[in-house]
Amino acid sequence: MAFERFWLEVGADEIERVQVSGDSRSIQPAQNEVKPLQTIQALPHASQAFARLLQEVPGKAVAIFLDYDGTLSPLADQPEQAELAPAMRTTLRRLAVRCPVGIISGRDREDVERLVQLDSVIYAGCHGFDIMGSKRYRFRHEEGVHALPALRQAEVQLRRHLQGVEGVFLEQKKFSVAVHYRLTHSQNLPMVQEVIESILAHQPHLQKIEGLCVYELRPRVAWDKGAALWWILQALSGQRQREEVLPLYLGDDLTDEAALRVVQERGLGIVVNEGDRPTYAQYRLASPDEVKLFLDRLCDEVLDQHISRDWGEFQTHEPSVTDEGG
Repeated sequence: MAFERFWLEVGADEIERVQVSGDSRSIQPAQNEVKPLQTIQALPHASQAFARLLQEVPGKAVAIFLDYDGTLSPLADQPEQAELAPAMRTTLRRLAVRCPVGIISGRDREDVERLVQLDSVIYAGCHGFDIMGSKRYRFRHEEGVHALPALRQAEVQLRRHLQGVEGVFLEQKKFSVAVHYRLTHSQNLPMVQEVIESILAHQPHLQKIEGLCVYELRPRVAWDKGAALWWILQALSGQRQREEVLPLYLGDDLTDEAALRVVQERGLGIVVNEGDRPTYAQYRLASPDEVKLFLDRLCDEVLDQHISRDWGEFQTHEPSVTDEGG
């Protein structure tokens, strides 16, 4: 099935950015739709989700979204070490000819594209600030673009103050600066936090987001992986058909909770984590190896046996961040 059947045609080839305006928080589901948080280990294993999927997939259009690090590839000490296994790439390729597949990552979009190497996948980088469905169709959050000078200033200050701290390293991204501390001693963390807070005090357009062993400075905009997921779903299905879409999201990080929250009511959310913390997910998996097994089984037992609704039946439209998400 051609990828272009899944994606919104924004306009002419030269269009690189969709202007957005208004309060992007309105794209999130209403608060009364969100169920209470559960702890990861209290959730059923995702293998128990197949009975539900077999009931819900017929007549609906399935779309699958995933994080990269810790979900498709094991977490690594250095970002460049997180290579995608060839077997996982084969699984993603199988999925992408059956339904839309999107990877929503904190990495730069180009970095995720380089690692995955599949033209048939939707890529959302920098937590959704930069989205591309093919070489022609692209979305960039305009307010994120406006914050780029502040991000570059913050990066210079972070390098000046943290360059001598052993085990701490910076990762410059298009719409953020990440401070990784996985390899540093815990006694260094208070100083790292103090440096970040001092910089943010003079950068009102930036905010700090916490992930797994990383602090990330991003534009102070109400936009995250959950908002990006809704934007993509709107592009795929249109406002009036959303109740006929079945989105699945798999992610391991704290930053994935925004997307898990979005799919909680009308989709299926799976947290990929061996630990225990509160989550909006409904099911759990322990590792990228289990993710691959789940996705292969999804192809074999659900998507191949019970054909989901054809995405070609849906009318696409240009989504806005002011569209209601509920």
